[in-house]
Amino acid sequence: MTDGEARGISQGGWIMPIVAAMVVSGYFGSMAAWLRDRTAVPNTSMTLIRTLRWSGFLAAVTLSCHSSNDLPTSDRPVPGFPIAQASRDCAPWDGAAVTVFFSPKPILLDSLTPPYLTVSLWKDLEAIAGHVWRWPPEESIGAASLCSTVDDCQAARAAEVTIDQLGADSTVSGRIRLEFDNRPALGGNFRAPWRLRRFLCG
Repeated sequence: MTDGEARGISQGGWIMPIVAAMVVSGYFGSMAAWLRDRTAVPNTSMTLIRTLRWSGFLAAVTLSCHSSNDLPTSDRPVPGFPIAQASRDCAPWDGAAVTVFFSPKPILLDSLTPPYLTVSLWKDLEAIAGHVWRWPPEESIGAASLCSTVDDCQAARAAEVTIDQLGADSTVSGRIRLEFDNRPALGGNFRAPWRLRRFLCG
């Protein structure tokens, strides 16, 4: 595992919307103060100041909400795929891998039927915990795909997969964010029970 493959878990995606909201609110507040000092008609001045202050507040709230809803959030399950299960798998070169399967309802991993979402990391189970895995640029880390029907599966063009520490029962938990060429991005958190599957790689 290289330094480029494993990075520390990053948090703080909520900071930018709050900062933007503060900037907008401060701007309208400054305009209100300027008008209060410069306007010669008291009644008109106070009405306009109140309007600016409320406009600044509403604009700040709207900007904050809009910014945080632009991207899939990571504090709830993946929309449309709330059920997650994890299992050992095989990498393209028949090496070790771990795959997390996402589905709308509980399914048997040996008889997958669409729709479902898969996220694979081409590493041993013990090596994936406590890291954020991204591709690109590291194309040899893993892969993800969304299958809406048997004939409609699309690979994610970019992914960020955060794996927390493994549970005592080998439960795999974390967060994902996936971007596709012709579909909306998907993201959310998961807690996937470990499923035993018997197969050989290589």
